[in-house]
Amino acid sequence: MSTEFSPVNDNEDPSLRLSKREIEVLRLICQERTNQEMAAALFVSVKTIEGHRERIRYKTNTKNIAGMVLYAIKHGIFEV
Repeated sequence: MSTEFSPVNDNEDPSLRLSKREIEVLRLICQERTNQEMAAALFVSVKTIEGHRERIRYKTNTKNIAGMVLYAIKHGIFEV
């Protein structure tokens, strides 16, 4: 498996874990956007959004949306 999709430890720079597009998707998740809304905003398919969400979950070592949101806030990707 490539290191691009491997979860990493918390000591690593969080910005290195996620691609620019994954960060965009994560911010939209934090804004409570649906997969359909994200797909329309980013001009991609819903399947593509689902893939991004799965990679974000894996790379951040989170179990669900709440974990992804907490990750985003903790690492300065999204502010409340």
